[in-house]
Amino acid sequence: MPIEQIAPELERIVSPGQEVEELGNGYGSEAGPAEGPVWWKEGGYLLFSDIGQNRRMKWAPGEGVTVFQEPTNYANGLTRDRQGRLIACEHGTRRVIRVEPDGSLTGDNGPFSLGVSCETEVPRS
Repeated sequence: MPIEQIAPELERIVSPGQEVEELGNGYGSEAGPAEGPVWWKEGGYLLFSDIGQNRRMKWAPGEGVTVFQEPTNYANGLTRDRQGRLIACEHGTRRVIRVEPDGSLTGDNGPFSLGVSCETEVPRS
């Protein structure tokens, strides 16, 4: 089944007529779905949240799907800021976190207020 293209801008990242490819299955649960894919260009892999299982998954060509991080505080909403750091929304702690280059976490002091503005901070493709 080909990907349904609604906007022509999609052609910048996906070839017209590209078939849908299932990368894995068995993710998500009654506690939450799997979502939030973000492509890590530098490493050539995809990260996504398995919210219900409280883990972040990694898919890489030739390797398949592996656990990237566990636990994640039921995080989802993955994206990257202009410096390339991972941003995630943690349901378990009700905060937005940023993963620094050394692996440490910077979190906000209140519900979902790290100070990241989608209009100015998060790059758009």
